[in-house]
Amino acid sequence: MRLLLSPMTLTLLLSVMTGIGVYAQEPNRQDSSRQNLSREDNRLAARAASDEAERLRGEKTAESLRQAIVKFEVALPLWRAADDRSGEAETLTNAAQVFNSLGEKQKALDYFQQSLTLWKALGESKGQADALSGIGEVYFTLGEHRRALDYMEQSLQLRRAIEDRRGEAMALNDIGVIYHTLGELQKALDYYNQALPLQRGAGNPSGEAMTLNAMGVIFRIRGATQQALAYFKQALALQRAAGDLREAAITLTNIGALYFRLGDAQQALDYYDQALPLRRKSGDRAGQAITLTNIGGAYLSLGDPQRALEYLKQSLSLVQGGQSRSEEAQALNVLAAASSALGDRQTAIEYLQQALKLWRAIGERQGESSALIRMGRIYRELGDRQKALGYLEQALELTRIIGERSNEAAALADIARVEQDLGNLDQARTRIEAALDLVETMRGRITAEDLRVSFLASKYSDYEFYIDLLMRLHERRPAEGFEARALEANERARGRNLLEALATMRSDIHQGIDPSLLEQQRLLQQQLNAKEQLRMRLAGRGETEKAAAAEKELRSLLIEYQELKDQIVARNPQYAALTDPAPLKLTEIQQRVLDPETLLLEYALGEERSFLWAVTPAAIRVYTLPGRAAIEAAALRAYGRLIKSNHREYTVSAEQAMTELSRMVLGPVAQDLGQKRLVIVSDGALQYMPFGAFPDPAGSSMNRRRPLIAGHEIISLPSISVLATMRREPTERQQTARTVAVFSDPVFQLNDPRVKHAKFNGEKTNPEEPKTESTLVRSAKETGVMDFERLIHTRQEAEAIIALVPPEQGFKALDFAASRATVMNAGLDQYRIIHFATHGLLNSRRPEFSGIVLSLVDEQGTAQEGFLRAHEIYNMKLNAELVVLSACSTALGKEIKGEGLVGLTRGFMYAGTPRIIASLWNVRDEATAELMKRFYRTLLAGKSSPAVALREAQVSMWREPRWAAPYYWAGFILQGEWR
Repeated sequence: MRLLLSPMTLTLLLSVMTGIGVYAQEPNRQDSSRQNLSREDNRLAARAASDEAERLRGEKTAESLRQAIVKFEVALPLWRAADDRSGEAETLTNAAQVFNSLGEKQKALDYFQQSLTLWKALGESKGQADALSGIGEVYFTLGEHRRALDYMEQSLQLRRAIEDRRGEAMALNDIGVIYHTLGELQKALDYYNQALPLQRGAGNPSGEAMTLNAMGVIFRIRGATQQALAYFKQALALQRAAGDLREAAITLTNIGALYFRLGDAQQALDYYDQALPLRRKSGDRAGQAITLTNIGGAYLSLGDPQRALEYLKQSLSLVQGGQSRSEEAQALNVLAAASSALGDRQTAIEYLQQALKLWRAIGERQGESSALIRMGRIYRELGDRQKALGYLEQALELTRIIGERSNEAAALADIARVEQDLGNLDQARTRIEAALDLVETMRGRITAEDLRVSFLASKYSDYEFYIDLLMRLHERRPAEGFEARALEANERARGRNLLEALATMRSDIHQGIDPSLLEQQRLLQQQLNAKEQLRMRLAGRGETEKAAAAEKELRSLLIEYQELKDQIVARNPQYAALTDPAPLKLTEIQQRVLDPETLLLEYALGEERSFLWAVTPAAIRVYTLPGRAAIEAAALRAYGRLIKSNHREYTVSAEQAMTELSRMVLGPVAQDLGQKRLVIVSDGALQYMPFGAFPDPAGSSMNRRRPLIAGHEIISLPSISVLATMRREPTERQQTARTVAVFSDPVFQLNDPRVKHAKFNGEKTNPEEPKTESTLVRSAKETGVMDFERLIHTRQEAEAIIALVPPEQGFKALDFAASRATVMNAGLDQYRIIHFATHGLLNSRRPEFSGIVLSLVDEQGTAQEGFLRAHEIYNMKLNAELVVLSACSTALGKEIKGEGLVGLTRGFMYAGTPRIIASLWNVRDEATAELMKRFYRTLLAGKSSPAVALREAQVSMWREPRWAAPYYWAGFILQGEWR
């Protein structure tokens, strides 16, 4: 390698290397003076080279670190020529640290050992401590943890002796990391807790961040995920402020891993994508491998094992056969999972055997437990249950030793499955209940709503298994009440976030919060809405790359928004003191919720078989149905035909599909239906089905086309426990002064005749200039408001509703007044009924961006924010007894396992509304208007309940040939309270 040196430095270096010049003979007095001058020149040159090396080292990129090594190599002979052993020792230590960062472990050890020898000769304790820490760090990365611990403890004693508080903090932190890796988590935490105040006292933000990060990992392993996230985010803020790319990448990867553990693989990917370029920029090969492995694991979780393999092989290529044995083992472990997912179990076993060998060699018990669990799963899939049990029991013992709650729960759940395979149902029940208790404990420590939802969704298969197991026990011992416990387990798994949110919806989480945080939240909401509207516009124009860039920015804003929400909740003592409601037991369902005229039908779809509970105040029956695949295929087939049943060619096929589905999911319970009100808690694809349109399974063959709605009120609920929580609210609900507020017939397009003159890109068009269709269409496309057609009949709908109440009891917003601004400022908490007659916007990927479409332009044609988003509805406070969403697909949303369909209806429940009428598909404008006129006549003039009024309106339309097809009337369903 060529060195670019100044002439003076080059001369000095050559003289040292060749022994030529002043060092060739014994100096006299004049020579001594010259020698002293020469030594000082050497010292100055050495210091200059060392300082430049440190500057380059501070840049922390792979290239700058290599350049730093060059400068250190220049400095070393200069220090020796100057006979400055302290400078030499310091340079050796610094160079060793850089070699370690670059992965050249043996060179790092050599340099550290040389520096340690020099420091000892000089009697310099701090230098010895630095060298000892460096040696310990190298041995740690080589997997020789006990040896590393010995060196770190020697360093700690020296630092304490000389009262080097900053160094003591770093030594404590390093020892904590070693104990963590050895699986001794409490010891590790003890050392971190000693280190943290010392880091802060020494004014070392980088060290403080390192300790916070390490503590976050411990809390994540123990299942205290919210606490872990708080530590990670504190660390990340410090690292970003210091410009520490390498450490920031570690923290970003840790945050991603936490989200992954909570079941949110997409959020995890967002953080990994931020970490990977930082890893590459800092030249951290082992770190790159870790992040690549985690990306592979995320894609595997998202159901893309082939893409996962690509990342995992990249990861393995960076570390295989080298000195990063932990990183290699982790890559092998996830490669095994990907291979198993692709059906290659033998290759998976080979990968796991390699991983186990590596983890056992370095004593990393956390990784070993993960590999043992995966090995147990594979052998269970292969049918070797005894071998599977052996691996899983080993894993369980390890997880308990190191206190890793997540893997302990996973091992217990897998053991339960093997025990069931072996016919040991009671043993299986003991294990799965212990696993679910751990899951509930971990979930209880999460305060962020979205994380609670994703975490429970990731564990939903364990609840499904538990329900099936309880039903097997019921079949063996029917008198012991296992069917009731299975129903209770289903309630425990369903709609939990909604249940808890409803219990807290009258608590003002903004009470006592810093106004600047609330202003920040408001601004972020505006940015989110604007960015989503931009993304929609770009996607609509086919500008894929720009839309993808907007999507990425949107993800970052969503993360920031969620973090701010968590911060607001965490700072509200009233919110923190609230107790989460427990799902109902059978006796509570029968005594507190149901009445003699009501029958609860609750479904749970399972892989092999599904279950239906029929519950009245006096009895419970349970029926076994086909597995999820069969039911969902039939449901989706029926739904697809039903939404086209206004066309004659689809009418017969829709009837056939609905009859088939009705027999499958209602046939077994036909004798229990009578004339009762039916409360449906559905599951999976059944959530998309209007049960009112099902052919009545109790009807005679002569009357097989009679829909279920003809004989029953039908109510939909995400869980029966949710209704019990809703019923606590009326005592607290304020009395409303007015009857109904209606928003209808908004203005969507620039070419709407109600627009006086268009404004585009800040310039008004000339009012005198005739508007051509092409100009208006082009402008509309540019502003992104072209996709929504005017709904003419909604105006008639609104007029008909308002005509049913006295003038002072109604509020009507039409045309431009049907705007988002009007909704936000109309005092809607004063109305008993709120009615939206407009388009709905469904976003099944991000339900918080589902919304109601209001006026998108004003009278002058200026584009304006016209979407009322679900995340804004969640924050509203309403006293309405009923919200009617007379818009397309407003009952739909993102399906989340356990939680159900999350979308607009949830938003209004959060806002305080106990009843919502919404639609399951896009209905023709005229038919919807007709249904709503009939509904309100019965509701307001006849003073019936919403459930009765909706049933009568739908039945009356079914009886008329023009509207008889379910397409016209069945799509609207009532969710919530029926009383």
